[in-house]
Amino acid sequence: SFFILIKGSVDVFKEKRQHPLARLNTGDSFGEIAFLTGSKRTANIIANETVIVLKVDRTMFDRLDVYMKEKFKDNFILTLIQRLDKMNNAFENRWK
Repeated sequence: SFFILIKGSVDVFKEKRQHPLARLNTGDSFGEIAFLTGSKRTANIIANETVIVLKVDRTMFDRLDVYMKEKFKDNFILTLIQRLDKMNNAFENRWK
């Protein structure tokens, strides 16, 4: 499954890190990497407040028409590119 944050904000943590890697807000998604690859999740999500999420499981996703599936996939690609760009910038700034 992956999740779309309908209302509220959450923080993203990696295993034993004490500080969040990112904050996700209304409209953001999480869980897409595990959903697309079939791997275990790579992060933990902790809500900052009461949140509303839409859980999309494989059955629900498979029932979508081709156009909607492509929209989701386009959004996944954009999200992953933005995250990669942010990580690259953070890595680059460590050496300045």
